[in-house]
Amino acid sequence: MRKILAGVLSIVATAVFAQGASTPREIADLRLLPPTFRAPPALDLRTQLPTLTKLARERHPEVFEKVVAGTYLVLLLIDPEGRVQQSRATEVQPGAIDGVMIEQLAPLAGSSVVTFNFLRDRPLPDGSSNSNNVAVIAATVPAGYDASRAVSRVHDAVRRSHADLLLSMDGPVLNQLTVLMNEAGSIQRHSVAQLRSEDLRRAPMEDEQFAERMAARIANLFSMDAARLGVVGFTHVMDTAALAPSQPGQAVIPRWVLVQYAWPRKPGETGPSAPMATTTQQSVRTFDEQAALRLAEHYFPEAFTGTAAEAGTPTIALSPQGQVIAAGRVQYGSGANHEKLISEQLVPGIRSGAFVSPQLTNAAGKSVVVSFVWGEVAGSAR
Repeated sequence: MRKILAGVLSIVATAVFAQGASTPREIADLRLLPPTFRAPPALDLRTQLPTLTKLARERHPEVFEKVVAGTYLVLLLIDPEGRVQQSRATEVQPGAIDGVMIEQLAPLAGSSVVTFNFLRDRPLPDGSSNSNNVAVIAATVPAGYDASRAVSRVHDAVRRSHADLLLSMDGPVLNQLTVLMNEAGSIQRHSVAQLRSEDLRRAPMEDEQFAERMAARIANLFSMDAARLGVVGFTHVMDTAALAPSQPGQAVIPRWVLVQYAWPRKPGETGPSAPMATTTQQSVRTFDEQAALRLAEHYFPEAFTGTAAEAGTPTIALSPQGQVIAAGRVQYGSGANHEKLISEQLVPGIRSGAFVSPQLTNAAGKSVVVSFVWGEVAGSAR
């Protein structure tokens, strides 16, 4: 029996080795396309109200049964498959619901959100009774949503540590706070700049390179390597208490602060990402990591042994069609523009598009961060 088992293991090991050792011809024929984005379905209140009501009632039955003077606010965070990832119910004092709603909605900017209300002593859609005024916020979060990187944690940390930076929205200037978060949900490092009102018209462009640009900007501020950053983004934190006027009809001018934030990169993350950015919030990134690993093992076998790390980051440049243009090591400076560095050190004249830096792990369990860039080369017919 042991000899048979040893023989089987030998065959399996040989097959694994053969599968990982790509021939030059196989590498030449391999195509690695840039990451793509697929939008999950948005919430449709007309068709999903019964389901959302059921979820709210199952998760927080007390909201509909225990009579309170104010309003209950229920927040449901739902993944693209309809599973509840997070939920909470908050009792809101009379007259304060508008401010609390804004506080809860601000961290969800860009997500697919629906809100609806149930009135006290009116039956629910399923015919069951309801004893309170209830407001519900239901939001679709991206696939792979990580509650430890929730934007609400950034808001909480800013309110705890930098509430003094909130300025009136009608003033000539406002503060921009840049924060590096830690795993505990506190602010590890911060930087403050003042913006003029007209600067707001030059908001960061949210395209497929948004995360990389934001990470580079934050890394430059804190003199660190952008590759150490994971989830990044920007948001605004508002003083919601100021939204309740002391006199009926009184004009209310809120105070706020703009916030750029970054979280440390986690193992397995493919580099800086911005899942909660407004135009990419509802996107799922797809990337062929197996093909990427085959290319990395072919062009940089020494990287998986830990040698030549000081020579720079293994980098593979590809055409928009996924064909390898060049491979080599690039020294990426803190906060530097990757296109400029790749053009100077690897592919002269490249006009880059998508750029990712996944951490790839081979069959032996050795991990390496490899950068992949897709772009056109000036004067090239590729």
